[in-house]
Amino acid sequence: IRQNLTNYEILCIDDGSTDASAKIIHDLMMQYPYIKYYYQRNSGVSAARNLGLSKAQGEYIMFVDADDFIKSNSLRGIYQKAKKTNADILVFGGRTDNLLSTPEWVKSAFYTKNRTYIGNSETALFSENGARPSVCNKVFRKKVITDCSFPIHISISEDLAFLLMVFPKSNIIVFSSRCIYCYRLTNESSAMHTIEKNPLYFFENHLCTVEYVMEEWKNAGFLYKQLRFLKEWAVSFLEYIYKELDNDQKEVYKKRLETVSQTLDIPYSELIQKLNQVHLTEPFSIIYALFPIG
Repeated sequence: IRQNLTNYEILCIDDGSTDASAKIIHDLMMQYPYIKYYYQRNSGVSAARNLGLSKAQGEYIMFVDADDFIKSNSLRGIYQKAKKTNADILVFGGRTDNLLSTPEWVKSAFYTKNRTYIGNSETALFSENGARPSVCNKVFRKKVITDCSFPIHISISEDLAFLLMVFPKSNIIVFSSRCIYCYRLTNESSAMHTIEKNPLYFFENHLCTVEYVMEEWKNAGFLYKQLRFLKEWAVSFLEYIYKELDNDQKEVYKKRLETVSQTLDIPYSELIQKLNQVHLTEPFSIIYALFPIG
């Protein structure tokens, strides 16, 4: 609310909250006419984001998680940077609410450097800090993402699926080192905490994300042009969770992984060998909950 830009709107999407969120928002709307409220029955984060996208009127769109916030008086600088550079996507930095306990995945997700990519979106997407996995540290030109939406059948990594659709459609991608976004870090929301509790559910969602991206890239004509990048990403995205499955669970996914290996032009035996490799590095992936209130 405390921003130095006047012509903007805040869209609050209530994904079936049962607390006082609606009243709080309506009270704020009386003071700030640029706040807009939309309610939907609890349908999940992707459906909530898609509703927000369908209602947004701005030239540029950004997302803020229900638990998080952006720095006061930062919108004008973001907007001016996007306009000056003619960016289709502007990526900015962020931090957690506990600087002493910031995990490695946050550093990859939010510690950005000043970079500009023109016509080589795949390098920006797969090589640059801040490009993945969150949509919350970015400004998107609305006309670039008009035909994009969040997949409602994916409940983990829906951000990543969206980004893998948007980046190939973008010509100018600008990274800024300015730290604007604040991510609230809690143990309960930890991706690793979720993996330990239910690796099968986590792997199912990651595999669905890979299958979704492969199909969408194939239909859009991206797949075979950027096969090397997609192959490397898909293997690294699946491997650290695959190792948490037992042999019976792995057998359940055999046919689907055979299809993945064929699409990515990797022999099945080689794919399984890669998925079973042991690495000491900390993986990064996180569950995001954008827009839903309560």
